[in-house]
Amino acid sequence: MLSPCVLYLTVPPKLDLSKVQETMIVKAGTTIHMDVPYKATPRPDVKWVKDGMAVQPTATITLDTSDRSTILTAKNCTKSDEGVYVLTVRIHIDHVCYVFIFLYSIKFALLLLPCLSSH
Repeated sequence: MLSPCVLYLTVPPKLDLSKVQETMIVKAGTTIHMDVPYKATPRPDVKWVKDGMAVQPTATITLDTSDRSTILTAKNCTKSDEGVYVLTVRIHIDHVCYVFIFLYSIKFALLLLPCLSSH
């Protein structure tokens, strides 16, 4: 008699970067969305890091990760949001690890507007 066989399907992460800019210039006070769709089986571990530190949700930063995408949203951006963001999408099964790393750099445009006089 044959024993049952279990088959695990693993699909390495594939990110869709067609809508993503490598460097984004952001005006202070605006909201940005870094939306990165992906395909992977099973569901991967997804991590966002900014300047070497894990990104944590706050009152102005949200992370929304589903089976098909990850979105980092920063509301009312300030100079402190500037930096290099690293997205890591990883599948680890039985000592085999598939990793995709994407660097995303945000630069801030500081606009100096002329003073308007009432004269």
